[in-house]
Amino acid sequence: MAENTVEMSQGSGPKKGSLIKDAFALFVITLIAAIALGFVYEITKDIIAEREREEKEAAYRSVFPQAARLEEDEALTTAIAEADALLAEAGFSGCAVNEGMAAKDEAGNTIGYVVNVSSMNGYGGEIALSMGYTNDGILLGIQFTTLDETAGLGARAAEEGEGSFKEQFREKQVDSFTVKKGDASSENEINAISAATVTSTAVTEAVNAGIYFVKQMME
Repeated sequence: MAENTVEMSQGSGPKKGSLIKDAFALFVITLIAAIALGFVYEITKDIIAEREREEKEAAYRSVFPQAARLEEDEALTTAIAEADALLAEAGFSGCAVNEGMAAKDEAGNTIGYVVNVSSMNGYGGEIALSMGYTNDGILLGIQFTTLDETAGLGARAAEEGEGSFKEQFREKQVDSFTVKKGDASSENEINAISAATVTSTAVTEAVNAGIYFVKQMME
């Protein structure tokens, strides 16, 4: 009786050959999936890169519509490479200048700059925006490129139109902005988004960092 029990137990277990066969099948499936994903990536990577380039260019043009064209600028590129130290020294903790271009008129003269700046101090992490700044010291406007703030609260920073939060930065000639809870009474005051002071402050400090950077570069 005992022998029969042992034999039945041994027979009910998985066979070594079956395990190997299943493992090989799983390996083949995984390999095919990896090859397929790699193939899809190769097909779509250029499309994705082109879309990102178009979105970035659209954001740049939206904040400097007067520019006939936007071009790479050697002095600006050099300044951006040194921006981290410059901003840290000025007290802009968690802020960075990511990239930028020179705005040119029809004759090829530089009439200002478009820079993409960010603050890591948002409620949801990084907030990045593009801003246009003229040689005359006028901030033309801002456009968000990264904004992962809470829906209905901080995300309202991206709302368009008259009376919106970001509209407060349009066509302003100030050295820096301050955030205020309630009605702003001067050009350099920004009304905080209701219940989203952290977002409002992070956006404002990113803009201030951008203004400081461009002003220092133009001096």
